[in-house]
Amino acid sequence: MYDYGYGKEIRLYGIQDWLVSIYTYYKNQYRRLNQQIQNRHFIAAAVDILFTLVRETVVYVYLIFLFTGGQLTVDNFVLYTGIAASFAAVGVAFSGAVTDFADAVRNIEEYRQFLEQEDMGADAGGTLSAKAAYTVRFQNVSFRYPGSETYVLHNFSYQIEAGKHIAIVGLNGAGKSTLIKLLCGLYDQYDGLITIDDVDIRTLSQAERARIFAAVFQESKVLSATVLENITLSEQNTPEMMEKATEALKQIGLYERMMALPQQLETPVTRVIADNGVEFSGGERQKLMIARALYKNGSILILDEPTAALDPIAEQEIFDTFGEISAGKTALLISHRLSGTKQCDRVFVMDDGKITEAGTHTELMQAEHGIYRQMYETQAKHYN
Repeated sequence: MYDYGYGKEIRLYGIQDWLVSIYTYYKNQYRRLNQQIQNRHFIAAAVDILFTLVRETVVYVYLIFLFTGGQLTVDNFVLYTGIAASFAAVGVAFSGAVTDFADAVRNIEEYRQFLEQEDMGADAGGTLSAKAAYTVRFQNVSFRYPGSETYVLHNFSYQIEAGKHIAIVGLNGAGKSTLIKLLCGLYDQYDGLITIDDVDIRTLSQAERARIFAAVFQESKVLSATVLENITLSEQNTPEMMEKATEALKQIGLYERMMALPQQLETPVTRVIADNGVEFSGGERQKLMIARALYKNGSILILDEPTAALDPIAEQEIFDTFGEISAGKTALLISHRLSGTKQCDRVFVMDDGKITEAGTHTELMQAEHGIYRQMYETQAKHYN
């Protein structure tokens, strides 16, 4: 309801009444639920008041009966009525405290469950020696998403040598992006073993993983911060950090565009926080995310559909510079645009969670009935 990114579809397809009806339905559901809760509180309070009234009536009637019968003096009558009033006040306070405590327990239950969850990598102490590139090995890895019975990867095994540039291609749902998420440690509930230089990634701390990987995912998001902060991911930026960010922008071909902004690298991105923020196009956002990865300078560079939102010229510029920006690193490129695979040392073709073909672009094009050749020729025929 509050995301302006859906404005085009809402206006062009005329679905505002439908969305409002959905919003109204759930709003009414919330109101009914809230009313039920309030009614229960009211009933509980009424019962408590009634119980207190009956209790105090019985006590006071009994004391009056004793007083009129001459069994209590005036001072004792006053003493006992005061004690009864005090006990009543304590009882009401205790009952209210128990009710508030029960409500508080219910309200924080989800938070408690969150705190009790295992923090992936928090207690792991594994580290890797600082290197420009690492060897990655998958050994009989099988994985299915939580709640699903279908395996996305089946006994996946392969080794990527340090410093090699690998392209991973395949049809939608083949498991390409899932493979990358497992490598980055975003999921650790899988069968088999994934190692980096023979170290199980599940033994690496989160900080160590963050040091190793520089990734651009399909769903990477820009932050409501300045251009510079989106690249460095830091609020305190030194001149050295600015120079490094500038170099990343030049590598990706975005430097001149950023320098043309009103405040250059200090220009706010998006208008979520700053009214004078700049809304970038999809291609510019994607380039900015690539610049972020280049700035980080991780030893393993991962590009998951990095050119999906780019025009053909910008896309070719990225592919032409892929070898340069990933020089000396272990690099993985996932793309449906097969023109970029020529810059890679090897190409893996995935299908149904497994590698069905592997080789260089030239080698795979020689397989007459291969999936890679079929995909490549299908794309190429539209340009002939």
